[in-house]
Amino acid sequence: MLLESGSSPYSIQDLEKIEANHSHSVFMCHTFLKNHFKDPTLYQENMQFPSSYFIDFVLTLDKEQRKLIPTGDVQTVEGSQDITRIAVLCCTPNAFTLGSLHPVGKLALKMRHLKSLGFTVVAVPVNQLLMLTEAKKVEFLRENIFNGTSSNQNSVLVNEVKQIAHHET
Repeated sequence: MLLESGSSPYSIQDLEKIEANHSHSVFMCHTFLKNHFKDPTLYQENMQFPSSYFIDFVLTLDKEQRKLIPTGDVQTVEGSQDITRIAVLCCTPNAFTLGSLHPVGKLALKMRHLKSLGFTVVAVPVNQLLMLTEAKKVEFLRENIFNGTSSNQNSVLVNEVKQIAHHET
């Protein structure tokens, strides 16, 4: 309720790394993301607020330079207006409305609360992402992380998956 009223019981310093057991598809998504980011100092994996929301990856982006900032350098640029925190959520199909990438239920609430905590949220639909080619996966991540989340997230991924399904028939 505190998050809904605009006051936050948490700060970014409250995030803790936890051990997580993932399904095969989420594990594959994590593997792709780690390979894509290459440098492990650019992300924090499996983070959670105390007794609260789990975040698959936390990234820090310098919007002006359009590059990720190593997690150790964050304290030196913490007050900057050009810095944004990105919460990457690897989501299974049941987190979205059937046939779309519109978040529902717990995912929608989680996204709203993370936004109120100052995060830009990127929801990655793992089953659809895994069907894309490597180039299309990279394009999807680049567009949604460096340009922020937008309505393009839905259209880009849905169109790509439809094209793959059409070619397979």
